[in-house]
Amino acid sequence: RLSARCDGVLAEPAGDLLDALTEAERGGLGADDLDDCSSSTWRSHLVSIHVDGQQGPTPIRLAWARSRDPDWTMADGTEVWSGARVFARMALSGEVPVAGLTLLELGCGLGLAGLACARAGAARVVLSDRDEELLAAARRSAAINGLGDRVETLPFDWDDLAAGLARLSGSAAPPTFDLAIGADIIYQEPHDRAVLCALGRLLAAGWARKAMLLTGAAAQRDGVAALCQRLGVQEDILESASADSGTVVVEDPALPSGRVDLSWSATALPGVRFGKSTRLFRFEVLRRQADDP
Repeated sequence: RLSARCDGVLAEPAGDLLDALTEAERGGLGADDLDDCSSSTWRSHLVSIHVDGQQGPTPIRLAWARSRDPDWTMADGTEVWSGARVFARMALSGEVPVAGLTLLELGCGLGLAGLACARAGAARVVLSDRDEELLAAARRSAAINGLGDRVETLPFDWDDLAAGLARLSGSAAPPTFDLAIGADIIYQEPHDRAVLCALGRLLAAGWARKAMLLTGAAAQRDGVAALCQRLGVQEDILESASADSGTVVVEDPALPSGRVDLSWSATALPGVRFGKSTRLFRFEVLRRQADDP
């Protein structure tokens, strides 16, 4: 219960202790957990997601990444950001229904959010990231958790959308996802433009029907502040009413019309680390009345 608290500094150490206790209770990583695609040289750790109403936490084992040229946010190859924990909890609790859906996770890192969606019953999950070594770790995590039949990986760089979309179109299954997600992938100011363009392209082309982003608060990260400014989020309304909504025009010369109009909504959620607030953004292509059949 302490690990799920959002009103104090106990949440993070309690979460770490819960992970360690769950690891000890399970007796560590056994030979049966390694599967045939892992080896004892790959280190891993358990992440325990507490969901209200469940008898115990849901453990998900994550293989550690060993990237030779890691992004600064994954410098040690073991970090699990709070946004991924929050999204995992929402998927496992059913607050974000994912059962039977197909999902694409952008900037998956170690893949906790996407793996939790698969554990919650998603029919197909594609974990994407620009770092091949992170994707290798994510594949091992999927196998260790018995989710290899529903979880795939895909190299996807927001700075090269055309190449990423070409890989999607060349995949074996139809490249239409019910939901595209991203958890804690916006930090610096350039990130907001790149991520919004990626979502706009996916939604406008019909690659994804809906999209969700889970971020920190605007006061915590420059990139989130820039995103809120671009969307027109009114922080006072979001803080007082816990919700805001509107529309945004995403300009992209690669689109036939050069732009796509998106509707968005933002919800303020409690975080799980140090009482920091978390934002959940939802995006869809704006359906005007004249477009309806």
